[in-house]
Amino acid sequence: MPCRALIYAEVSLKNKVILSQKRIEKFDSIVIKPPAEGARYYVKILAINREDISKTSGVEF
Repeated sequence: MPCRALIYAEVSLKNKVILSQKRIEKFDSIVIKPPAEGARYYVKILAINREDISKTSGVEF
């Protein structure tokens, strides 16, 4: 998850939080072991400033 600011990421599956707010600076990865086959994960990006969210360049699966 490359970004140029400080953000927090939270991952949930079926309304159950799997990974609570992980601090991400510059570039970091989130690993879910073992991922459920065919499941849809919800990634929530949190930032103090709205501009910081726009600095996030994407999520790679």
